[in-house]
Amino acid sequence: MRFTLTSRIAAAFVVSLISLVALATISYRNVAALNRDAERVIHTYEVLETRERLERSLANIEAAARAYVLALDPAFRADVATERSLIAGEQRTLRALTADIASQQERIDQLDTLLQQRGAPIDEMLSLRDRGVSAADQSITDVVRAGSSLGRQIRQITDAIEAEERRLLGERSATTARAERLT
Repeated sequence: MRFTLTSRIAAAFVVSLISLVALATISYRNVAALNRDAERVIHTYEVLETRERLERSLANIEAAARAYVLALDPAFRADVATERSLIAGEQRTLRALTADIASQQERIDQLDTLLQQRGAPIDEMLSLRDRGVSAADQSITDVVRAGSSLGRQIRQITDAIEAEERRLLGERSATTARAERLT
């Protein structure tokens, strides 16, 4: 069977069109995968930044409480309240950002409990000072020690959260790099 020139040209055009559609589909899928993987990397950085802000707020609360004990300046007491509200917001954000990872949710549950417990020594320290107890009094020292112990436990949990996110970041970055090579 002989093909006419017109039918050969039409067949070549159809083959070219099919190839073009196939390449476009593959490229679209690769770009979509690249975007998805890049969003996951960005998400991981958001978790790490939130964790860092939470730790910074905790350090600020501790510093403001100690400053209040030493100076009895009401501005430091106000700083404690401000930082507490910031921590509450960061806790909610951290929980929402890690909702898809059960192990991180367990850590955040532990973190929530410890942060709540950490507030008691801070409140006690402020209350003792309000009642006129000297900053050098042993009762304040005891409260500071109890709070320091809780602070170390909190940092262990936040370090574990960070380690998991860094592990995920490595995986997600590698996946993104593979998608970039395919695109």
